Amino acid sequence: MDAATAQLLPADSTRSVLVGRVWDPETGGPRVVTVREGQLLDLTDEFPTVAGLVEHAAPARTVARAAAPVRWSLKDVAASSAGADPDVPRLLAPIDLQVIKACGITFAESLIERVIEERCRGDFSRASAVRGLVMEALGGSIAAAPGSPEALRAIEVLTAQGMWSQYLEVGLGRYPEVFTKAPVLSSVGHGSAIGIPSFSEWNNPEPELVLVVDSGGRVKGATLGNDVNLRDVEGRSALLLGMAKDNNASCAVGPFIRLLDDDFTLDVLRDEEITLRIAGRDGFRLAGHNSLSRISRTFEELVGATYGVHHQYPDGFALFTGTLFAPTQDRGEEGMGFTHRPGDRVTISSPHLGTLMNTTAPTEDLPPWEFGLRAMSTYLAGLGPARTPISDPAVVLVPHADCASVLAEVPGLRPVVYDPRSALPAEARTARVLVAPFLMTPGITALTDGMPDLELVQLLTAGAEAWIGRLPEGVALSDCRGAHGGATAEWVVSALLAVYRHLPRFGRAQDEGRWDYHRTEELAGKKILIVGAGDVAENTVRRLAGFEVSTTLVGRRARDGVHGMDELPALLPEHDATVLVVPLTEETRGMADAEFLAAMPDGAVLVNGARGPVCDTDALVAELDSERLRAAIDVTDPEPLPEGHPLWKVPGLLLTPHVAASVPLTMPRAYDVAAEQLRYFVRGEEPPNVVHGTY
Repeated sequence: MDAATAQLLPADSTRSVLVGRVWDPETGGPRVVTVREGQLLDLTDEFPTVAGLVEHAAPARTVARAAAPVRWSLKDVAASSAGADPDVPRLLAPIDLQVIKACGITFAESLIERVIEERCRGDFSRASAVRGLVMEALGGSIAAAPGSPEALRAIEVLTAQGMWSQYLEVGLGRYPEVFTKAPVLSSVGHGSAIGIPSFSEWNNPEPELVLVVDSGGRVKGATLGNDVNLRDVEGRSALLLGMAKDNNASCAVGPFIRLLDDDFTLDVLRDEEITLRIAGRDGFRLAGHNSLSRISRTFEELVGATYGVHHQYPDGFALFTGTLFAPTQDRGEEGMGFTHRPGDRVTISSPHLGTLMNTTAPTEDLPPWEFGLRAMSTYLAGLGPARTPISDPAVVLVPHADCASVLAEVPGLRPVVYDPRSALPAEARTARVLVAPFLMTPGITALTDGMPDLELVQLLTAGAEAWIGRLPEGVALSDCRGAHGGATAEWVVSALLAVYRHLPRFGRAQDEGRWDYHRTEELAGKKILIVGAGDVAENTVRRLAGFEVSTTLVGRRARDGVHGMDELPALLPEHDATVLVVPLTEETRGMADAEFLAAMPDGAVLVNGARGPVCDTDALVAELDSERLRAAIDVTDPEPLPEGHPLWKVPGLLLTPHVAASVPLTMPRAYDVAAEQLRYFVRGEEPPNVVHGTY
């Protein structure tokens, strides 16, 4: 591979799984490709669209294993990509049916330039003078996290100085800006010209990380993007955003999507450094960068603001994540700042994503966009049915005969029963799915050692901490979320009723043959704080609805109806009971520590229906010994609780031995959820319960 072609790819291209699209003059449409050893392999027979490909449970593993024909040399196609000739193969934008979304003002540091645009009302000649005024008002910089008390105070201060801006609201406020950048299929790829409309005199490139997200809101890959910014148009009014953003060839994406895998994760991208170089025909040179380590909002927050119960994307979406880059270098007369000129070569690069290069041209001179959704639909219809990813029934190892009976009803599966305490059956060598046993025992993850074709581990439990980080490369993990939430929520309500109605005390009096008449408390009117916002939390809210209580939910990130974890210290003192129903992760381990418990008001009740290590046992014992707090716990640390442990004797504690989900329908419900997850797997799609990261 020559140096120019190698530069197009990530620095670690031999370890990366890349997918893209190539215009194929022979068939008159786009082909889905992957890169191997400098060659482009045609995946279209198996994956007609990139949007469909990323729906797979583990797309990187699927693509790496795909048997596909070599169609083109990457060197040749890259060299011919600078033109728009329909008679030669060229690189297209690697996304197809995904909606193209973008987040703005995600770097507090770039907020200043956006405010300047607005204060100038699109007049670039005023930029230098206005920049001085804004910088003075801001005190030189903005360091507060968006939505934080400090950020909200900064908005108040600037507003008081007559510096209110719509950009302040999205740059420092609680909610990020999310907008639709361009129509589906309208983006251009590497080498193509990128358009600058003649009505703009003040504009610049925006080098950005683009996340590729599936229909379930899960990030499956990433690529580079150039969101052309017309500063003079958008600066006049936010209502001109469409005019500023949605123009022919105004959005470039590429060169390829790098699919996430065990080595290339979102955590790798959190420190990615994206560089920008502009080389003009007039000899002008400009260099810039976009440091993702300085982004003000997390990727998860941006995806969560785009996708959720408020908005779905059946074909997934590509999400521009914003940029730190805002050029101030003069091009020409001093104080006039930077703007594009025709023929500017814009090169955007990053170590893990490669290089995207485009050349600016007047939008009006570019070929019109013609290959839209109707053309795409006609092309796909002419391809015929895609090759079925799973032709033979997939062998699934299951720990119980009852589970095998349920999974046998799923077309495309062949369940084989195994005994976790014995050697695996011969079918383990070809098994693609392992259904893990319900009870976790030490060393249970070693079951995967003799399964070279394993693609998915399906759990029968909601908790996945025993498996996270312990699976072979490329093996996905799916939990049993949805099976046990109702039973666990029922235990939570039972525990609260037992504590407030003094049922343990009455039970002891009955054992002693003593009539212990006294008034009790009641659940009605209590304020219940639920830490966790998943299946168990939602079921708990529903079951508490008839008890005349108020409930407050806390999740990893703030959203409609859910507070963020950073708000916990302020919420704890305001509630009568706190219920823990979070998964056990490094972030939640020891969450309920001495400081957490001390923030709860006198007489409050702690309910732990999560995992034992979520609560600091020593801190809980100390609070209970003082009789300031009460507690009901179904889980302990250590577990099982050894004889003589202080928790057996502390006052004010209701203790049950991890039985919240142990009800007659526990296993049938788990089997049903597992069957539903594996229906997705058989279709070649990612099961909804696949665990990403630590949850």
